[in-house]
Amino acid sequence: MNQQDLYSASALKPMELIEELILTDSVSRFEIDIVNVHNGRYQLTTEIEKEGGYLRITNHEITMNNVKSDTVFIIEQKKFSAILTEKIKLADKGVVFAGNYQDIEVKNNGKSVMFHTRKGHELIGLLREGKSYGVRLNKEEK
Repeated sequence: MNQQDLYSASALKPMELIEELILTDSVSRFEIDIVNVHNGRYQLTTEIEKEGGYLRITNHEITMNNVKSDTVFIIEQKKFSAILTEKIKLADKGVVFAGNYQDIEVKNNGKSVMFHTRKGHELIGLLREGKSYGVRLNKEEK
């Protein structure tokens, strides 16, 4: 199987797994590692912790220029889930940037699942900032 075939899937499956983990009461914490390759390597490691109807999303980012940054934000679980649900509906229409390939690994309770796609940029944006790029829930959301 060539690289093009391996990465032909949308980001649907990893997004569905993330949604399932968010909605599963017995899961309190999980991690997502995304590596984007294009003329270098970009890495985003995200830890999602659930508590009292909110998600604490902690990110460690390493850019292609090896610039490192850490961010933390808290978002209502229902709001994040609503955005993710809309992204799932549009996953097959995800934007593909030429030459970009993403490996997405979802880790929970000592187990991990690896996905390969070229349509992971919307998921990266959501995890980095808790915002939707291209999917608006209402006119006021920016």
